Amino acid sequence: LDLKTKTSSGIEFNTAGHSNQESGKVFGSLETKYKVKDYGLTLTEKWNTDNTLFTEVAVQDQLLEGLKLSLEGNFAPQSG
Repeated sequence: LDLKTKTSSGIEFNTAGHSNQESGKVFGSLETKYKVKDYGLTLTEKWNTDNTLFTEVAVQDQLLEGLKLSLEGNFAPQSG
């Protein structure tokens, strides 16, 4: 199951889920993405049913054409 939508202000939401029939495990995720086009900035956050939060801040085509700089991080509360 996949669902994608975009608000009038440009925020993108993507959700996905699937079930493994053999193990019975269900997995789902939610992703939000916001772009500030004037600065070439993209903010992305992802969260899944393993309770892991992933964040990315990226800047593209600002210093040099074709150059993308990004900072990524993740946090899993159950493991610290």
